[in-house]
Amino acid sequence: MRILICEGGEMLISALKFRLQKKGFEVVLATNKSDAGNQIIEKVPDLIVLDVDLPGFSEGEIERFIKERKRQEVPIILLGRLDHGDFVLSAINLGASDFIIKPIKPVELILRIQKVLQEKKLVNP
Repeated sequence: MRILICEGGEMLISALKFRLQKKGFEVVLATNKSDAGNQIIEKVPDLIVLDVDLPGFSEGEIERFIKERKRQEVPIILLGRLDHGDFVLSAINLGASDFIIKPIKPVELILRIQKVLQEKKLVNP
């Protein structure tokens, strides 16, 4: 399973990559909108973790991004601050799979990733 993590924080992205690789996932990283677009084309992820504050993305662009991934049946887990509530509700209604409030705990993210992949029948329970 290939997971694309789109996150601007160096410390968080390193911790997530390490933990996910230990769980057997292939991890691809993107630190801005351009990287994310390139990695989706080159690596074709099975799941995307997307920080709603990723440099280069506006809320409208994130909504279009979610709609496009939904058509491709690629689940998206959003990361963001609590004050993104209204936007996150809209994003979930558009097809995002889950939302985790920052600061996140890597263990929680791994559990949510496993849950989403099981729900999408991409992995066995």
